Amino acid sequence: MKKPVFILASPNSADGELSPMSIGRIERAVQLQQIQPDVVLLATGGFGDHFNTSNTPHRELVHQCLLNRGAAIDRATPADLLSANTVEDVWMIIAFAQKRGWADYGVVTSSSHWKRCRYIFECLDPTARVDFFAADDSANLDDAIGKHE
Repeated sequence: MKKPVFILASPNSADGELSPMSIGRIERAVQLQQIQPDVVLLATGGFGDHFNTSNTPHRELVHQCLLNRGAAIDRATPADLLSANTVEDVWMIIAFAQKRGWADYGVVTSSSHWKRCRYIFECLDPTARVDFFAADDSANLDDAIGKHE
């Protein structure tokens, strides 16, 4: 059985260039998939003033990068997982996993963000069985992004 692993949304530029934080999360997810071939990757993220003002949903930018790296992905439907913040990420992941009958799954986020993310999961669905995978934070992490995370 495939193990779903969600890559949480992170910033990209107005022209759709993924941030070092996004690339770090993608690299961590691809590394995980290389170690565990049963992993299938999904990305979250729609639009938001603080992370994506481009014309393309963040998750589509991530999916394209994953495909370019040869990763196995699950695109879901165009309306799925279009979150605007971490709380929406978590709500949408929980609902998506329940709809598909997935009892356990993984989440890739940044090392500066995983504790906050885990806390939100615990608050919204204390019974969820979630494995967290932390990507290294970029050495040039923008102060505003770091505070936000």
